[in-house]
Amino acid sequence: MNLPARLLVAMPSATALSMLALYGADMAGFGADAPPSPPPVEEADPVEPDTPEEPEAEDAEPDAEAEAEVEDAEPEAPPPPPEPAPLDFDHDAPGELIAETAHIQVSEGVTDETIIAPDMRFPFLTGPAYANSQLFKPLWSWEFYPSSGTIDGVQYPRPQGWEYSQENYSYPWIDNFCEIRTHDNSRCGAGIGHEGQDIRPGACWHNQVAVAAASGQLRTLSNFSVDLFGDDGMVYRYFHLDRPLLVDLEPGEWVEVEAGDPIGFVSNVNRSGTPIVRDTSIHLHFEIWEGDLNGHDPRAPYSSLVEAYRWLGAEDPANHQPFEDVGDCSYPDGGLTPTRAQVIAALDAAEAAEEDSE
Repeated sequence: MNLPARLLVAMPSATALSMLALYGADMAGFGADAPPSPPPVEEADPVEPDTPEEPEAEDAEPDAEAEAEVEDAEPEAPPPPPEPAPLDFDHDAPGELIAETAHIQVSEGVTDETIIAPDMRFPFLTGPAYANSQLFKPLWSWEFYPSSGTIDGVQYPRPQGWEYSQENYSYPWIDNFCEIRTHDNSRCGAGIGHEGQDIRPGACWHNQVAVAAASGQLRTLSNFSVDLFGDDGMVYRYFHLDRPLLVDLEPGEWVEVEAGDPIGFVSNVNRSGTPIVRDTSIHLHFEIWEGDLNGHDPRAPYSSLVEAYRWLGAEDPANHQPFEDVGDCSYPDGGLTPTRAQVIAALDAAEAAEEDSE
């Protein structure tokens, strides 16, 4: 590298140019006394002072590009969070009833895996929950249970207290649509059978909130049941609710609800007796009807419930985690059912706590 080039590298451009001018003058005076040198070499050196302009232009270009990148980056929104994936859990296939719990003409329920309500919200506020048989789980057998009824000429058992076993509050889920019942149901092979799915709460407590499975119009049927005419074209039926505490309506009244709105408590109220008594296990009997309730048999809800439960787990994986203590449900009520006032107070407290945390 010659001297001009070294000056340009080592000094600021103004200083370098000044020194280059002096250097040029010295070289001109020196050349008068010396033998002439080859012109290409000596004449090319003075051209080099023009070269500082190029690094300045090159330095300016990255700055302009960086500024442009900053300007472009400002309006860009952060990338959206990844969509949650539905969590899986242990469940048997649709139609796989507990052995010998179907009517004698058939050995299984509805095995169609079609999800008839793909956008349905799971009908419990939180998990865990256990879909299984309210009558035949666990440890059942024709020999073990004393017979107390006859259908199709075959005697069948009634619950004898085993419905409160720890085994009922565990996975896997078991379908019980078309299980032995006296209700007409043409979707079952025998033309008769259970019209819905029994779902136990995560523990044997009277405080699991049942919620609207879809947005729509809700009608109370009685002190323990409601129909929800969903905007999705389905009718959802709930039985054994402890008087829809959060939708305080008289039987036959209607109210508009949104998916996820609380409508009552999963309980053990039943049809028998006046007034209504608590003579069944704590569970929700859940049905899905298509279109309306006139002239149509219910649809098998199991696959839709499985899918909705998977998405409930996507919201919070704890919704799939079993409780360590399922509680004691070996007595009818025990005063565990909260009153409407207690529910409102609890919801208000939860809302206040959430606001404080924010």
